[in-house]
Amino acid sequence: MMEVDVTTPLREGGEVGERNWGERAKEVAIQFLKFGLISFGGPVAHIAVIEKMFVRECGWISHEELTELIGLTSSLPGPLSTKIIIAIGTMRLSSPLGGIISFLCFSGPAAIILVLCAAFLTQLDQDSIPPVYDNILKGLYCGAVAIVAQAGMILAKKMPPKKEYLTLIFVSAGIFIVSQRFLTMMLLLVFGALFSILFVKPENSQSPKKEASANKQVDVSKTYEKIPFIGKQSLIAFVAIFGVLYFFRWLTEWPIFLLMEGFYRIGSIIFGGGHVVLPMIVTHFGELGLLDQNQFMNGFLIVSFLPGPMFNISAYLGMVMKGPFAALYCYASMFAPGFLTMWGMLPYWLSLRKNPRVERALKGVSCISVGFVFSAIYMMWEHTTQPSPLHSISTICITLGVLLTYDPPAPFVIILGGVYRWILYCLGAVSYTHLRAHETGRNLVCRLLLEKKKIQLTVLLYPS
Repeated sequence: MMEVDVTTPLREGGEVGERNWGERAKEVAIQFLKFGLISFGGPVAHIAVIEKMFVRECGWISHEELTELIGLTSSLPGPLSTKIIIAIGTMRLSSPLGGIISFLCFSGPAAIILVLCAAFLTQLDQDSIPPVYDNILKGLYCGAVAIVAQAGMILAKKMPPKKEYLTLIFVSAGIFIVSQRFLTMMLLLVFGALFSILFVKPENSQSPKKEASANKQVDVSKTYEKIPFIGKQSLIAFVAIFGVLYFFRWLTEWPIFLLMEGFYRIGSIIFGGGHVVLPMIVTHFGELGLLDQNQFMNGFLIVSFLPGPMFNISAYLGMVMKGPFAALYCYASMFAPGFLTMWGMLPYWLSLRKNPRVERALKGVSCISVGFVFSAIYMMWEHTTQPSPLHSISTICITLGVLLTYDPPAPFVIILGGVYRWILYCLGAVSYTHLRAHETGRNLVCRLLLEKKKIQLTVLLYPS
């Protein structure tokens, strides 16, 4: 009996000795489900696991192809590692269905957990939370702020070390802090692209090492030429869906179209990493009155504890805003642009990569997006300031210091923030002026005791 080498990439289909499509689909589902259950740590950690599992162990793609896919996905909207997974699944099964299967197995388990958590939390009355639990919750929020701050620093370091690009980062952060509107975001993204094209000097020469590396790169677009729905069809679908959703949102303003169009539009303009999505979601749906800070912060905390992409937060927020059906279509709308643009741009990647204006425009958009991440730090910190701004600053400093020094997993940092804030609460390190501003429950008793001690001390020092 002839043995089949299961590690050989099966891309074209129909060769003698290959297993049938169903067996390969099952293999793809199993492998990406394993990957989805251990995919903690963000895109960089995801890529390291992808290299180990699908390059060295499974042999589904080569190192050169992975390198080229990283370059392609970095230039398209959506989460980086998710788009790489979609590409590998599509390549493995020679069908877009392979990309869908790989994505659902990677992202689906965490999304289901998020929806269940949202269903539970919507039954709670957060206004009646006891003070000790409120302080712990704000400590968890502070840990989340530290995670976003580290993400902003990492993204900023990845940008080219040019004054023009650094200027874009800080300008976008400063402007968006004072004008937290979705229109402001769109104008800044356009400004970043135009500014980069007009004022950033192109690199005229490459080092011999870079030229040699470029010559070794593989044109991955050739791998997808014979796969259906790859190329113009996907791009047409991307634009058509955008137009249809926008039309019905404008015509009816039904919640389903408000949510679908909003998440689809946000998913279409996300560059620079999953954390960029945070300020966009808060701003857009906050303006519509569909989302408040508590709902968003709770969702971010939970998604930080789970494997998978940051975009999974769309399932949680859809559940919180409009229920289970909304969780499904918000989740699909958020990821759909990444699918369609990834499939659509593959045949044209080689020519676009060589266009210096396109390259500079994408870098400018990425810099603006990094600025949005830094503005999200302030927006999230603002929500942690009660009942004590000083406690929030202290907690963020501690958690960020631990994160930058030891780089522990995100769940550890969040838990550390909650524990530290609980310790501060137990020590009672709350200023007297703060207690006067919040005279409820235990705080009122503390203020009265302090006033009594102050009167007794005055009588001792200044007897009549």
